[in-house]
Amino acid sequence: MDKQRLTWKEIQKKYPDQYVGLIDVKKDPVNLLTAIVYCSSSDTNEDDMHIMAYNGEISLEYTTLDDYIDMGAISL
Repeated sequence: MDKQRLTWKEIQKKYPDQYVGLIDVKKDPVNLLTAIVYCSSSDTNEDDMHIMAYNGEISLEYTTLDDYIDMGAISL
């Protein structure tokens, strides 16, 4: 990891479709603005990342979750 501060859009572009473990996160009341990528699911086991998040070592985010959320209705 290169440990540079990136915007959320830059993180999403650089680490598509994966979990990222973020440190030194800057947010406004609603959005993640910038952060440093500490690890990603391409180089760290996801179970380990969840443990680090639970212990408060990282903030765990999925980069392209918006691409997969469909709030549509189901018709029977």
